[in-house]
Amino acid sequence: MFKSVNQKNLIIIVLATLLILSLVLLVFVYVTPEKARPLSKAKPQATAIVSKGTVSSTVELPGTIESQSKTEVPIPIPGGSKGVITHVYVNPGENANFCQPLVEISGRPVFALVGDFNLYRNIAQGDRGRDVFQLQRALQQCGYQVSADGEAGIHTATAVRRMYRRSGYDAPKTDEGTNSVDEGAGGQGANASDKKSKWEEARAADEPVLLSQSEVIFLPAAARLLSNLSVGAEVGGDTKLQFASGKKVVKLELTATQISKLEPGMKVTLKAGQWLAETVVSALPDTPEKAKDGQDDAEPHFLLRLPAPGAPDEQNIQCSFTKGSEKIYPLTVPQVAVHFEGDKTFVFVRAKEGTKKVPVQVEQSGDGQVAVRGHLKVGQKVLLDVDPK
Repeated sequence: MFKSVNQKNLIIIVLATLLILSLVLLVFVYVTPEKARPLSKAKPQATAIVSKGTVSSTVELPGTIESQSKTEVPIPIPGGSKGVITHVYVNPGENANFCQPLVEISGRPVFALVGDFNLYRNIAQGDRGRDVFQLQRALQQCGYQVSADGEAGIHTATAVRRMYRRSGYDAPKTDEGTNSVDEGAGGQGANASDKKSKWEEARAADEPVLLSQSEVIFLPAAARLLSNLSVGAEVGGDTKLQFASGKKVVKLELTATQISKLEPGMKVTLKAGQWLAETVVSALPDTPEKAKDGQDDAEPHFLLRLPAPGAPDEQNIQCSFTKGSEKIYPLTVPQVAVHFEGDKTFVFVRAKEGTKKVPVQVEQSGDGQVAVRGHLKVGQKVLLDVDPK
């Protein structure tokens, strides 16, 4: 009997123990587990590999693309008259093609020719002068067979007519004392009204005409159009076309602090939109620009110009100056791995026996990377997030 009671008591004790353990387990698993079973919040330490490499630094500065020279040329419209742009041949940023039209005004072309000055009169066959000589030289550069003798003879007249026909226009008439276009002409000016406009009457003032001064612009050299021309726009005698010639450059206005970060020989990456190029700083300005009137107290600034062949016209540009050499340093580490304590410099290295504090000397620093000397080996891991204290 006692044996039976003891067995029952033992069973009850075991069941009670199991029940208590189950309740404790439920508390740990389902009730505030972070309090019941706190987890370690220690983060793994970030490391980097000691490696060979180059070290460089970059300075970002804004600049502006510009041409070495700009020219403004008035549209040759007879005084007091106005015209309407009826066709555009050259868009902003494109080169003006000599002996070809730049624009069509009121149904008639305005050609671009190479020369130092615009015509001051309509040229007729038999005319002589420097303007005729300039016209002949311009025609020669376009491949026309003419003599540059300063007299508008039959060969000059033939070349001018061919220039017009190649562009789909008829040259001005010379047999009826008018500059109007022949009826049935195949050029784009053939749709002009039969009734003479003030524009046409003004151009017919001097006759007979071989080349009208209102249908040609002379440019001193190969040039790019900067002006934006729109079909339907009205133009008058005060309307000017802006051209850019010469090599393109990047202009930077720098403070003394900014220029102190640069040095000759630095590589420069130029970026404007999708356009990308590289150049080198050949020299730095050593004297600041003169202050403008009323800005005597302004901070001195220096003008730096860099070559930018092929760059888009008149745009802002980002210039990245890179300082560094092709030298490969035997030991480089991230800058955040280097710590300073007084006049001493050191890094923390992960080793089998724990973390070691290794003194180093900094040779060169750059964009987030440092070249060092010390008892390090390529492949070792340095700690990045260690508090030296």
